[in-house]
Amino acid sequence: MSNIFTKHPLYLLVRCALPHCISGVFLSLCYIIDGIFVGKFLGSEDLAVMGLIMPFVIISFALTDMIAIGSSVLISLSLGKGKSKEASILFSTSLVVTFVFSCFMAMCAQRGLFRQ
Repeated sequence: MSNIFTKHPLYLLVRCALPHCISGVFLSLCYIIDGIFVGKFLGSEDLAVMGLIMPFVIISFALTDMIAIGSSVLISLSLGKGKSKEASILFSTSLVVTFVFSCFMAMCAQRGLFRQ
C-alpha cells in the first residue's frame, strides 16, 4: 500500500477528480441524448419544459452528492478513530436524510410545484 502523503498534490488532485469529471461528462451526454429524443418524438414544447426543469434536477443531484460525500468523510473519520457505532449512526442518518429529500422532491413534482 502506497503512502499518499509522498505523492505530488497535483497527481492526487487529478487522480481524485478524474472519475468525477468523467461521470459529469457521461451525465451531460445523457441530458443531451434525452433532449434529442424529447425534441424529436415529443415536440418543442416538451423540450422547453425539459430545459426549464433540468436545473432542478441538477440541483437535486448536487445536494445528494453533497450529502453523500460529506457523510462519507465523517464516516471514514469515525472508522479511523475506531468508532464503528458512530459511523453506523452517521451512515443511517445520511441515508434517512437522502431518502427524505428524495421524497420531498417527488412530492413537489407530483403536486405540480414544478409545473407552470
